[in-house]
Amino acid sequence: LQSSPALTKQGVSVEQVPEDRYFILLFEDQKDTAQEAPRLLSQQMEAAKRVRGWINDELLPNDWVAVASYDTRLKVQQDFTRDRRALIEAVGDAMKGKDREGNYPSRIDTSKGPSLFAGLPKGEELRDRTSTLYEAMQEIARAAGNVRGRKNLLLFTFGLPGRVDTFGQWVPDKRFYEPTVHALNTNNVAAYTLDLTPPAVQHTLSDALNKLATDTGGRYFFNVTNFATPLDEVAKENNGYYLLSYTSEQPAGRSGFQEVEVRTTNPEFRVKARRGYEYGK
Repeated sequence: LQSSPALTKQGVSVEQVPEDRYFILLFEDQKDTAQEAPRLLSQQMEAAKRVRGWINDELLPNDWVAVASYDTRLKVQQDFTRDRRALIEAVGDAMKGKDREGNYPSRIDTSKGPSLFAGLPKGEELRDRTSTLYEAMQEIARAAGNVRGRKNLLLFTFGLPGRVDTFGQWVPDKRFYEPTVHALNTNNVAAYTLDLTPPAVQHTLSDALNKLATDTGGRYFFNVTNFATPLDEVAKENNGYYLLSYTSEQPAGRSGFQEVEVRTTNPEFRVKARRGYEYGK
């Protein structure tokens, strides 16, 4: 169950929200870590294998999927499509870190359905504005905001940048973390974080992945032995949902965090919703 105050501003009613499902697969490239942590790369390759199987066997006719990767900048291998063959090829390109030679207007085709490319910075600007994984997620979120409905960002990584305090706890970098959560929530993008860390290996960056998923209405998957399982869980969780919209009554010029509690009249129902949203930014 998801709340989306932004829909009111767009003049979108609940009846107008499409039944299509949207998935964005984002792989953080682990080739640079292969020498120090070779199992991360093997986990990434295993995840890609399961993703290709999921695409080939589990996608529904109303599913749109985009594929992207991040090394030192964001690379989008495939815009939203329902073409299974193109998606499977794009996952392979993501594993190789291949680029589609820039996001230039001449290569964007919005006639075949929703487009992530259409909302992304063009040409070299895409490279310049995505020098961190956080910034890559922000640009993806803003681009996906042009698509009506809930979007699901499936992030394959082992953690997020930040620092570890004297107690061994991960502390987010507010310069990047808070704007990222704001961008994701504002554009109705839920982050599902799939930890590439091998099973039974504990690490402080797991706190980062759990927090990002919690703050955006997604889920954190860890100790993964078969990536087909979380992929199926994400798909099942998005088989049906509600988009709730309302007009905020916060005074003009004020900013802060608005907590939101969603309840049903039937106490037997389990509600999953974002804990709130930032306003005035």
